[in-house]
Amino acid sequence: MPSDKKNSAWLSIQFVISVIFSLITLKLNISHFGKELFGVWIIFISIWNLGPALDLGFSTAIVKYVAEAHDKKKASLDQLLSTSFFSFLSIGILLFAAGNIIFRIFLLKNTSIVPFQYYSDANILSILLGIVFLISFISLFFKAVFEGSSNFVITSRIGLLQNILIMSSVILVTYINLSIISLAVFYIISQTIILIVLMVFYFKNFSSVKIRPSNFSTLKLKEIGSFSLSVQMVSIFNALIDPLIKFIIGNYNSISLVSVYEVARRFAISISLFFFTTFKTILPKTSILRNRKEYKDFLYNEGAKYTKLGIIYSGLSFGVFSIFIALFLDYWFGYNNLLLIFMMLALPESINNFGYTIYNFILGIGKASILALVQFTNLIAVVLAMSIIFVLFNSPLGLLGYFFSVIIGNTLMLFYVKKKAGIELVKFLKFIKFYKLIALITLLVIGVTFIYLGRINYVVIFTFLCSASLFLFFNDLVFYFRMFINQFKDMKF
Repeated sequence: MPSDKKNSAWLSIQFVISVIFSLITLKLNISHFGKELFGVWIIFISIWNLGPALDLGFSTAIVKYVAEAHDKKKASLDQLLSTSFFSFLSIGILLFAAGNIIFRIFLLKNTSIVPFQYYSDANILSILLGIVFLISFISLFFKAVFEGSSNFVITSRIGLLQNILIMSSVILVTYINLSIISLAVFYIISQTIILIVLMVFYFKNFSSVKIRPSNFSTLKLKEIGSFSLSVQMVSIFNALIDPLIKFIIGNYNSISLVSVYEVARRFAISISLFFFTTFKTILPKTSILRNRKEYKDFLYNEGAKYTKLGIIYSGLSFGVFSIFIALFLDYWFGYNNLLLIFMMLALPESINNFGYTIYNFILGIGKASILALVQFTNLIAVVLAMSIIFVLFNSPLGLLGYFFSVIIGNTLMLFYVKKKAGIELVKFLKFIKFYKLIALITLLVIGVTFIYLGRINYVVIFTFLCSASLFLFFNDLVFYFRMFINQFKDMKF
């Protein structure tokens, strides 16, 4: 089993390359297909991406139960993985069928989402992207098994291969001047290759585990279901936020603005996902905690360390590096409202980086129902705020609703953890230097205000944000930089 440092290193490498490739392919696709047609693609992809959130919580349950099996050194995983695999396969097929019905009833006939001139291509595209979903959905099973065994090196390497295949497809389609239908076909081929590679690695590493229909267990299905039902609600509420935002933008403003939002979202979310991906190792660790004392020890030690690091990471990414991000976005894309949307998304993502460890702690100890409440709050706040502001003012400021909902959600999580683990909240917040997160949020709010008013050049605004954040986080950045260099020298890949 790879070490935590090696897992985190590979997760980081894979994610950085993924972000770089993503920005290149996003630029190529928008330039090649245009903001309007590619906006249709983005909405279709977003809706099919709801599929993994409807896996009834099986992928997260697999991570949890495989981690527990390894911790207790159980020899047999036959029933668990057989039950999970055939459940995954059945759910995937049902979702594929249901998705195609939904597309034909609610989306393809909506001319705000699918302009008339794109109907023919959109009709075929919805089916092809559904096939992409189905293949990638089955792949989730194998990825969850490796993550449960804390083998993130394999999934990271396969993720790198997937990024290479996707970017190669986009470059080829752009260079030969192929259609968006051709791009979808290349996505199918890429996902098929990834599934085959995952299966090869699986049978090599878990050769003793027999996935057979005869090993399917109704009792095991009930055991997994008792945990995964709440996880399912968390996944659904979380996954619904992005496609609903895009639907509201496309329906009340324009399908072209969806492409601009996707650029800003891709960049802001990628920054947070880098942190999340690097420390995916948190979930297997929290899954083996058993009592109040273990909860408390984890939160005061590793939990506090990761939470503090999340605040510092936000200060570095959305504060110190903000001027470089703004210059890049303006030069590489240069769309109206892009920097405003990015800054508004930076607000909730800064808080999410802080709350990521708490979130995984609650999930790992099996209290996903609390997280379902948190995500439901996010969903309602975002939809109401965006709908009202877009209808009344036709302004993207409705995205601030997401920021306020994230504040409420993270506050609920903190108080729940205080009660569940018995930690002293003031002591915990003082240790992680919570005041620095408050200062960063204040700086970002000032930045959003001045960018929206448009009276000061964005370079001046982001330079101020960069300078103030550097002053605020300087000592922390120096400390972690030195620690990173020392650990990197000792690491073997």
